[in-house]
Amino acid sequence: VGASQLDFDYLHLINWKKAEEVVAAGKFTELNGIRVISLETAIAEGLLFLAPEPRSPHGVDIAPKGDYITVSGKLDPHTTVYGFDRILKAIEGKTFEGKDRYGIPILKFDAVVAGKVELGAGPLHTQYDAQGNAYTSLYLESAVAKWTLGEPYHAADKAFKLVDKVSIHYNIGHLATTQGDTMDPQGKYLIAMNKRSIDRHTNVGPLHRQNFQLIDISGAKMELLADMAIGFGEPHYAQMVKADTIKAHEVSEPGVSPASNTRSPNAIASEKD
Repeated sequence: VGASQLDFDYLHLINWKKAEEVVAAGKFTELNGIRVISLETAIAEGLLFLAPEPRSPHGVDIAPKGDYITVSGKLDPHTTVYGFDRILKAIEGKTFEGKDRYGIPILKFDAVVAGKVELGAGPLHTQYDAQGNAYTSLYLESAVAKWTLGEPYHAADKAFKLVDKVSIHYNIGHLATTQGDTMDPQGKYLIAMNKRSIDRHTNVGPLHRQNFQLIDISGAKMELLADMAIGFGEPHYAQMVKADTIKAHEVSEPGVSPASNTRSPNAIASEKD
């Protein structure tokens, strides 16, 4: 109740290197074995700032070069692009528009935003390819929007602009391009992880299956290739990586943890144990 009553919510910007220094200096409290920096200390040490962002934000995603932060507010048809260099400059210049009720400095919106692009109804999450394009899921519109990131990705066209859109079935939430939220995106494919699939697959019970859709993003226009019904449970963050990235063990020895590849001290050695 009241979660969407304001025109803006806040993007939290945390200087984690500064936080490391604060912890190393002993300016923390240990609670249940966890070292906690108080809000008062975070403000005093200049390691926490806020930036206004569109209402009810869902995705906060970093471009591959680390120069842009994209934020989508579910109640705003735009995706807002923040410039990392602009954020640093605003913090250094103390370009604030006030403080929140807890005393955290709020950076001026116009000082940190590099651009906005109107994509459609209900933008949520964003992924990237290797050619400087971004792909954002549109929950209400049931579509994926492709848009350009501008410089330095598209030197001939500095603007952030919508270049393509493909309809999906239905109500996409998360999406994944190949290594699309890493510093080494591969492009070519996108998977739309849809929350709904009513009438898309044979109904075999009281629950409707979710629907994964494979989309070819290698050309100028996105092309829907295939559907795949998946089991119950709303799909969330997932990764698509090259097969040779995964170094899997087909069989783990008894008592060996697959996470650490070492024998657990609690493992039993024999039937007698």
